[in-house]
Amino acid sequence: MGSPEFIENTRWIVGNGAKVSLWNDRWIFEEPICKLFPNHPYIALHPHLQVQELIIDNHWCFHEDFLKFFTIDQLPVLKEGEYLLIWGNSHSGVFTVSDAINKIRLHQPKLHWYKKIWNPAVLPSTSAIVWKIARNVCATEDNPRKKGFHFASRCYICHDGEDNIEHILWNCEFSFSPMIKELWIISAYTAMVELWFIRNEIYYDDVKPVLSKIQVRIAKKFHECEVRLKGVMWGTENEKSILQFFNIQVRKIKRTRIIEIFFYLPNENELLLCCDGDARGNPGNAGYGFVVRNHVGAFIFAESGGLGITTNYVAEFISCIKALEWAVEKQSFHLIMQSDSSMCVKALQQ
Repeated sequence: MGSPEFIENTRWIVGNGAKVSLWNDRWIFEEPICKLFPNHPYIALHPHLQVQELIIDNHWCFHEDFLKFFTIDQLPVLKEGEYLLIWGNSHSGVFTVSDAINKIRLHQPKLHWYKKIWNPAVLPSTSAIVWKIARNVCATEDNPRKKGFHFASRCYICHDGEDNIEHILWNCEFSFSPMIKELWIISAYTAMVELWFIRNEIYYDDVKPVLSKIQVRIAKKFHECEVRLKGVMWGTENEKSILQFFNIQVRKIKRTRIIEIFFYLPNENELLLCCDGDARGNPGNAGYGFVVRNHVGAFIFAESGGLGITTNYVAEFISCIKALEWAVEKQSFHLIMQSDSSMCVKALQQ
């Protein structure tokens, strides 16, 4: 008949009742009778009854056993003519694509501050992007995942975290350091509170606002919150100028740590395949990768990719399979494989 969404929003005008299922169609109640009386023995004994079997000469005529499912007063008024399927979301009962889209689409709450976005001083193209960001309808990878598509996701800017609006705006390390983000939050909250206090002073005490006093109060709030700052800084000149403006001491700087790795090189004419895979959450968003080196440690080839939602073991195993497929494609059969998964190594040895 159609999709579940379509069936749930249609109902039957009985007419002569032909081809209208007594139990499975919506013709008397908002739900089919089989859903209102699940696992009922009478329905199980007569699963294929149709409404027309309860109608004789355009009048309702049925056994009293049916009164356990509905009363006579609940039965619809019979009209001459054939049965008719109508669309329940319009007054006319006629199905239209616009009605269907309006029914199944996600209705966003009305934004009371939309006029702030569509400001005449802002370029329309900029306002349009801000509107998409506010509605979370940008073409990020989390939107198709909400529709049932499963694949691994990674931020294209910092390569850490998933590709979604929340991460890009608030957590991506490329935008601002964690310490600067904390300062912006403090400044925004403090400014809003001070505006509210100014309003109350004018209303209750008839005090005229003095800009210098407001700046002193905001600066004092910043110093009170200085001990609460937990974020690290990156040590850029831009950060130092911001800290100097707010008269805040330099914070802990996040430094890149270089990790030295060791591995045994293969013999001459052999290739070393270093394979690895991981899943965030186990199971969760997973990916694989492998690196190929020769007998002197020189880089030969590398590959990585996403696997969607899977487990650590599957990701580890697929990384080895991908490495072996590459070796077969290049006709290299003298190989040494390296993996940190003991279960994967045992499976390949067998």
